[in-house]
Amino acid sequence: MPHGIPCRIAALLFLLTAVPAAARAQADPPRPGDRVRVTATSASPARVAGRLVRVDADSVVLRPDADQDAPKHFAVAARDVTRLEVSAEPRRHTVLGALVGVVAGGGIGLVSARAGSCGCALVDAQANALGFALGAVVGGAAGAILGHSFPSERWRTVAAPASGTGAALGGRAMPRAGRGMALGLSIATR
Repeated sequence: MPHGIPCRIAALLFLLTAVPAAARAQADPPRPGDRVRVTATSASPARVAGRLVRVDADSVVLRPDADQDAPKHFAVAARDVTRLEVSAEPRRHTVLGALVGVVAGGGIGLVSARAGSCGCALVDAQANALGFALGAVVGGAAGAILGHSFPSERWRTVAAPASGTGAALGGRAMPRAGRGMALGLSIATR
């Protein structure tokens, strides 16, 4: 089998799984209580994160995080919203922190053990192993605690609310039984 075929199959499988997930992410509207981040042209500050109170065709209202310089309830006109994002679950990095800690702590323990070398090969080997192991355990524990303590937040963009004014125009043509065609036109305003 040529080498290009497995890559094409893998790319196809990726697209088949990624596209529906992206479509679901775009389709899920934010609900009251969700953690959101709003970017708007007329707002000060221009980007505010907090808990969503409500979103409708005219406005987006949220309760900003305590650390932001914004009023208790922050409202912005829907027409001014340039980006609306919903927070995915925060990710903690406990395992990554532990792995970095094991490598760093083991390296520091090994260097420390080698610095106290006595010249005897058997004693030095045992001291090196003990220094590496002790450093890896302490570093791994410290790294796991730090990785867990500082979560990162991921955001997914959702459709910004449409402005409260505007119109939509639609139409369709359908063949009729026998001869001819039926035409339909619809106009909707907000």
